[in-house]
Amino acid sequence: MTLALTVNPVYNNGAVQNEEICDGESFTFGGTAYTVSGSYPYTFTTVNGCDSTVTLNLTVNPVYSGGVQAESICDGESFTFGGTAYTVSGNYPFTFTTVNGCDSTVTLALTVNPIPSTPLMGSGDFEVCEENDINLSATSTPGSSYLWTGPNGFTSNIQNPVIPNATLLNEGNYQVYTVLNQCTSAVSSVYVTINELPDFTVIPGNQTVCENGTTTLTAPTISNASYLWSGPNNFTSTEQNPTLNNVNTSMAGSYSTQVSINGCGSLANIIQLSVTPTPSAPSVNSNSPVCEHGELTLSANGVANATYNWTGPNGFSANTATASVNPVTISDAGQYNVYYVTAGCTSSTATLNVAVTPAPLANFAITPQVCYGADGFALYSGAAVPGATFSWSATNNGTISGNGSGPITFNWPQSGAQSVTLVVTHNGCPSLPFTQNLDVLENITPNAGPDQIICSGGTAILGSETQPNATFTWLTPNGVANELSGYTTGSWENTSGQPITLTLTLQAESQGCIATDMVDITIVPIPVAQINAPAPQCLFGNSFDFTAGGSFTNQATFNWTFTNSVQMSSQTQNPSGIQFVSAGNQTVTLVITQQGCQSEPVSSEVFINQGPIANFAFTPGTGCAPLEVQFTDMTQSAVGISGYTWQFGTGAVSFENSPVYTYTQAGIYTVTLNVIDSLGCAGEIVMNNIIRVYDGPVAGFSVSPKIMYIDDPVTFVQDGSVGNVTSWNYTVSNGAQFYTPDFTMNFTDTGIYLITQTVVSDLGCTDMAQIEVIVKPIPQIFIPNAFTPNQYGDDLNNVFRPYGLNIKNFRMYIYNRWGELLFSTMDMDEGWDGQVRNSNVEAKQDVYVYRLEYDDRFGNPQQKIGNVTLLR
Repeated sequence: MTLALTVNPVYNNGAVQNEEICDGESFTFGGTAYTVSGSYPYTFTTVNGCDSTVTLNLTVNPVYSGGVQAESICDGESFTFGGTAYTVSGNYPFTFTTVNGCDSTVTLALTVNPIPSTPLMGSGDFEVCEENDINLSATSTPGSSYLWTGPNGFTSNIQNPVIPNATLLNEGNYQVYTVLNQCTSAVSSVYVTINELPDFTVIPGNQTVCENGTTTLTAPTISNASYLWSGPNNFTSTEQNPTLNNVNTSMAGSYSTQVSINGCGSLANIIQLSVTPTPSAPSVNSNSPVCEHGELTLSANGVANATYNWTGPNGFSANTATASVNPVTISDAGQYNVYYVTAGCTSSTATLNVAVTPAPLANFAITPQVCYGADGFALYSGAAVPGATFSWSATNNGTISGNGSGPITFNWPQSGAQSVTLVVTHNGCPSLPFTQNLDVLENITPNAGPDQIICSGGTAILGSETQPNATFTWLTPNGVANELSGYTTGSWENTSGQPITLTLTLQAESQGCIATDMVDITIVPIPVAQINAPAPQCLFGNSFDFTAGGSFTNQATFNWTFTNSVQMSSQTQNPSGIQFVSAGNQTVTLVITQQGCQSEPVSSEVFINQGPIANFAFTPGTGCAPLEVQFTDMTQSAVGISGYTWQFGTGAVSFENSPVYTYTQAGIYTVTLNVIDSLGCAGEIVMNNIIRVYDGPVAGFSVSPKIMYIDDPVTFVQDGSVGNVTSWNYTVSNGAQFYTPDFTMNFTDTGIYLITQTVVSDLGCTDMAQIEVIVKPIPQIFIPNAFTPNQYGDDLNNVFRPYGLNIKNFRMYIYNRWGELLFSTMDMDEGWDGQVRNSNVEAKQDVYVYRLEYDDRFGNPQQKIGNVTLLR
């Protein structure tokens, strides 16, 4: 079979046609008139049906805007237009030619404006006092605008500006010019001088003066200055430092002064003058009339921060608000005067009359010598004073008061020199104390000894060592060994069951003075102890209660001792909860003591049943979670075990003989075993921290990429495991192995591969993770160049379709030679059967154009265009 193929030419396909026109013109291309710059493509069809596309690039050149161009200049200036300089007002036409040949005509309308006249600025340079206003002025030019400039950044656009509150920074040259129709006048200037105001402060500032006093208003000395003072009551003065005499309260107020230099007056400087009125006389008080020998107190009403001045009889003086005379005498009676000074002002003087009342005398007589412990007497011997009261006081006797003059009785509890003092009070005034001395003879002091407690049949030591020059007698001799000795013994029996107290009296005599002393002897009966033994108990968990029996009083104390027990002793009457730590017979001993008297010790025995001895073994003791541990009972018991309770430290329990328990969490665990024997006795063992379970590592890794193609079959494996990992083992399903945390894998063939990671921690715990990767073949597409739909009546080569691997987002289009679409599909398995748009109309034998669109393995869009021959 022979194919006769004719290739027809296209008309200059892809050519560009460049054209230019002037603004307002048009250009026709492909039957369309264009007036705007741009690119315009057009498809032309040739005689043989082969199309071509030509693009028009059109440029529209501007023309220079016609009409009138209005301009203005100032007199003496020129304006150039169309190459000619013009200086006179008028209309001037001119034709302009653009670069691209587009012409236009424009008329210049020129106006020449006159220069405005120079503004005049008053009478010339002038002076202004500091803080006054600067008034600037310029002559008026109607329609003009003004521009002022000057010192300190001053600018203004009004004809007559004002600068308020001038400072020294405003001194200098000020300039102004006017602008009319954009034409500027000549500049006019004036110099403004700023005269500085005097700066001063009144000395010493605000003042305070006492009424009727004198004060001076003082200002600092300033050269060539004049002063002006003014104040209350129309006060004025031109003196620098005027003086105010005989000041009164109406002269208080504000005084101001102003200093002037070169005609510039300072700001007024004001001081406040305060006039303090003469303080009134103080209010005074005293405790007059006051008793002779007492204290005279004087007081004036208190004024804060005031100074006082007191004067009075006997040269008295004081400088405080309160004063006193102590002791006061008859000569201190009379007139007292006081005044005070506050804020420098002296008050009027106040007077106070004081009376002093005479005091009585206090003479008395007394017995000069008495025995120790005997009474003494005192009798008033002064002049009788009706209505007087008497206050007697004696050493070691206190005070006796009354209106009697005696005799007064005193008793001294110790020997040696003593004294008696009397104070007589009449009309509220006490006498000076009067004191008489006397001698109390030393007396023997018997000592029967301290009170004692003895046990029945015991011996008490009575009295003390015998003193010389004294005789002793026990007035209650029953049971006393020597009734005429101050130092002896005594012994007594007590069978009553309760303590008995005896009181003994010892008498001593010396130099006719007699004294006694007593002692109490308490005889306590001997207690009797008994023990009531409790029933036997198991060793594990045993707890015994004991009761003290026998004969004893409420004051008894108890001393228990227990052999081989947790609590080896007890001091309670009936101890409870006593635990023994050893099996067998254990001894309990009791001793009772009351008031120092101790019973005979008594002992008893209690029996302790041994009970089971809990014990167990375990394996293993350490490992990684989950850890399975076998526990084995090893309890010893003579009678057999009836029950088990295991506690594994996790909250879980077991009642088996030898259980198996699995620990799922890392940690350190204490295991407890409780057992009960057939007699009901319990045993327990606690093994602390015997099981150690470690956290295993967590395997994990990443693979990038997981899907690859055989032309780039490389992936990076990166470890992501956690825990104290010390070794890594990667196994790939193709037989490769790696022992580093990270590695690069290069595959040699397509397929699905399983990568397995096994990690081992520092404690030997392991974990495993797996990831699957895919190696794909390279995307390929195969396109036939001809097909024969039903030509030979078989099923071979009846459909045109491409074949490919790893092709995504497939689309196929079939065109005839005139660009008409005959077939399209998005299914790569669907081919073209040679029909026109699935219409059952067969396309003729010819060469057809195909266009294939698809995404490659990177997701990039691809396109293939070619020819396929349909044969029939």
